[in-house]
Amino acid sequence: PSKEKCFNFLSNLSESENTIFLFDGHYLPGLSDRFLKSKNLKVIDQSESDFAHKLNVFEEYMIGPEDVLRSINSAYSTNFLIMQFNGENDEPLLKVKNIEINESQDYLFSTPRILIDVQAGATQIEFLFSSKNTYFSNVVLDVFIGTNCQLNLSLLLEPNENKSLFVSNRVHMEENGKLNTTSLLFGSELTRLEQEVFAEGENTFSNLACAYVCGGHQQVDVRSIINHDSPKGKSHQLIKGILDEKSRATVNGRIFIHEGAQKVDANLLNNNLLLCESAEVNTKPELEVEADDVKAAHGATVGQLNKEELFYLESRAINKDLAKRLLLKGFMVDSLNPGNLHQDSQLLNAFEVYFDRKY
Repeated sequence: PSKEKCFNFLSNLSESENTIFLFDGHYLPGLSDRFLKSKNLKVIDQSESDFAHKLNVFEEYMIGPEDVLRSINSAYSTNFLIMQFNGENDEPLLKVKNIEINESQDYLFSTPRILIDVQAGATQIEFLFSSKNTYFSNVVLDVFIGTNCQLNLSLLLEPNENKSLFVSNRVHMEENGKLNTTSLLFGSELTRLEQEVFAEGENTFSNLACAYVCGGHQQVDVRSIINHDSPKGKSHQLIKGILDEKSRATVNGRIFIHEGAQKVDANLLNNNLLLCESAEVNTKPELEVEADDVKAAHGATVGQLNKEELFYLESRAINKDLAKRLLLKGFMVDSLNPGNLHQDSQLLNAFEVYFDRKY
């Protein structure tokens, strides 16, 4: 990239932000050290002596024989990043940003690979992934949540319309672990989010919230799975989407309660709004239960804006465009899990900017 472009990027950074930087998927220790303010975070890259052992453990848990995209990521990734958290509950929000300022037309493929290891306390992390210049980004993000630990994780997926962005996120939770995730996806040639939780310890709590919006000929693919392997777990999955013009979405949500996982309380819901007759969504909520003392529910809805609600707002001197925007925001806001978002999160701002510009 040109010096001018690099200077413009650096001049717009805020010194107050607690940030780790990746450059086209590669960890940047020099720039990250300047902005990193987390006192209880250890960042490990492949240059450290114990990296090989940690990577072997990572691959043993996270990459199966049918994981094609993960295997591709593993084959092409040349720089891995492990973040270990072991500290207090009042840590500032940590942002992880992938910088793409490569000007080459031949730059086609990016493969960031990250492991988060929460060993103590509560942690708040926000990932901002985009594919502005890269034609195809294939991100692998995996999490270990230790006993009595908590992670609030937010993901912002914002590719260009003619690019593709895939993110695969898997979480392993131990006893009394807590997880809150919020994901905001914008459509592209293909935006795909795969999230899977393995609740291996007793009394775990998982709250997965996902919102997606797309228009034109954009596509979004969401795959969300929670595996309850132990008793007394609780999980909530809420997935909402708005589709306009000729866009398409595919949603596959799943709850799997294994044998012996008694006293589990799990629910899954997918709601969709189609703003045009040419928009299309394929949704498939699934529930598989092998225990006999559980509470579980799953469902999906597909509908349109309520004309009576629009008329009501217009009758109160609210113009039609603003009325539509208010209804769309109201429909989506709970799927953004605002109660668990940090005050410095960029996710809600990106949501507001998109809707104000689009509608």
